[in-house]
Amino acid sequence: MSVLIDTSAWIEKRTLDEALSFAQRIEVMTKHWDLAAGYATKLRAKGVTVPASDLLIATVAVEAGVVLIARDQHFVMIRDRVL
Repeated sequence: MSVLIDTSAWIEKRTLDEALSFAQRIEVMTKHWDLAAGYATKLRAKGVTVPASDLLIATVAVEAGVVLIARDQHFVMIRDRVL
């Protein structure tokens, strides 16, 4: 099983290379940005605004078929309202 982890808290304590040394890299493509924009539109129509970065991370995880592990509640809102 592949896992995508929001590493923002770790990056504060380590260098980027150290924080991501264990991870497989997933390429972000134009289609991901387009899908994330569509999710943003759906969320805004429901009165919910989340950061574009969180939308992009969630979109890439879904499209790559990986599990996303994060403590940020925006990901719960994305999952529950558009995915």
